[in-house]
Amino acid sequence: MKLFLKILLGFILLIALAIGILWFAAKQSNKPGPPADPLTSLDDAGLKAAIDGIAAERKLVGMAAKVMVGGDVIAQAVTGWRTKDEQTALQLDDLYHMGSIGKSMSATAIARLVEAGAMSWDDTLGSRLSDMEMDAAWADVTLSQLLTHTASIPRGPISGMINQVSEPVRLAEVRREMAATLLSEPPRVAPGSAFAYSNEGFMLASLMAEEATGEHWETIIRTQLAAPLSMDRLGFGAPTGEDTAEVPWGHRKLGPAKIAADPSEAADNPPWMAAAGTMHMGLDDLLSYAQAHLDAGQSSQAILSPATFERLHTPDMNDYAYGWVVQSRDLGDGPEPVIWHNGSNTMWYALLVLLPDRNAAITLVTNDGSQLSLTQRRFDAFAMEIAEAISTRG
Repeated sequence: MKLFLKILLGFILLIALAIGILWFAAKQSNKPGPPADPLTSLDDAGLKAAIDGIAAERKLVGMAAKVMVGGDVIAQAVTGWRTKDEQTALQLDDLYHMGSIGKSMSATAIARLVEAGAMSWDDTLGSRLSDMEMDAAWADVTLSQLLTHTASIPRGPISGMINQVSEPVRLAEVRREMAATLLSEPPRVAPGSAFAYSNEGFMLASLMAEEATGEHWETIIRTQLAAPLSMDRLGFGAPTGEDTAEVPWGHRKLGPAKIAADPSEAADNPPWMAAAGTMHMGLDDLLSYAQAHLDAGQSSQAILSPATFERLHTPDMNDYAYGWVVQSRDLGDGPEPVIWHNGSNTMWYALLVLLPDRNAAITLVTNDGSQLSLTQRRFDAFAMEIAEAISTRG
């Protein structure tokens, strides 16, 4: 009996020691590196020095940035690696996952359908999904409410988050199945009365667009957004290529370990959530999209009217418009509008900031989703640092 107790005590001590080692390793791995120096100049060299510092401070696998003013890229830089094994350097022209930055893209594509007469902002779930059984309280929820997070749509079931069906016909069926589940019970909060961020709400909007056009959502994005803006490298899911070594991989933390997500496996949110943010693209694609919103319908290549762009940039609740956060910041010359959105699938993080009064756009991306809240705050602060530098250029 005494021998058994000694063995048991030794086993418990070994487990405690292992837990202690893991805890200490996790604590050490989560410690930030040395603080990055401030941005010294808004050019390639200055931006490179700054993101080198931020990547070291946040211990990011890789990071890239581009700054555009007046339609021209005035600074761009990249640092780090495609994967944590540090075998292949990250490239500026690599593909990057945009996460929920895609929400405004989805709203923009739907806006083109509205202008074409295929849909209306006042379309309702009840009218567009008329053959679907739903609680009566959902019937009058409008397309606008879905795209501004004011429809009170509940979270989807956990089973939906592991559903990786991607074949187009079956994917459309999955969206309908998810919609039927979401709308089967009455809302907990009256639709239209409160702001509640909802990936599922954007999925429902995409389903309404599929019903209105008879096309798959992914086709709608390509024809209504990618083609007119020459976003030639836009795709869905984690960035992929013929050889996975040719693209960056997303990363997440698991205790002290940083895990690389193989893009040939389930390395993104479920495909049925495409409208909420499963797109990847090159940074030039993203800036083409940004410039369309900066032009706001005033250029000869405008994809929407000025009135529609104004709608897309006008907040409803919580500073939130149609896939955009719209706020006022003082960059040195008094308050001015700042339009932005960020995105992450927990393995990537991206930020797009528009400065309409400066005709400028800032994009920051990383293939590392570790400690997202800290990375988000650091990117926000750096974006405003860049914005202030833009404001002093004259």
